[in-house]
Amino acid sequence: MEKGSPSIFVVGLGIGIIQQRLAEEKAYLEHLDLERVHRGDPSFNKTIEERIIWGELLELELQEVDEQIERICEKSGPVSTRQTEMRKNKLSSQSK
Repeated sequence: MEKGSPSIFVVGLGIGIIQQRLAEEKAYLEHLDLERVHRGDPSFNKTIEERIIWGELLELELQEVDEQIERICEKSGPVSTRQTEMRKNKLSSQSK
């Protein structure tokens, strides 16, 4: 991929959005910690905290899978695309 290509630009935008989301969630988690200290309740909003953390872990897993699929597609090249189109055509003709 060439430097400055549209897909790199889109990835760059995605990274900025992800960084912003992570910063907001980190700030919220820090707020929860302060609230726990203030209330003297270490279990205050633990469910929300767990949802945030598990949601981010799942997002990372999905991102890794997407990257693996993209690498596989890049390696397989246009032949794979043609085979996929042929399969789609075959399936659509069989369903008629």
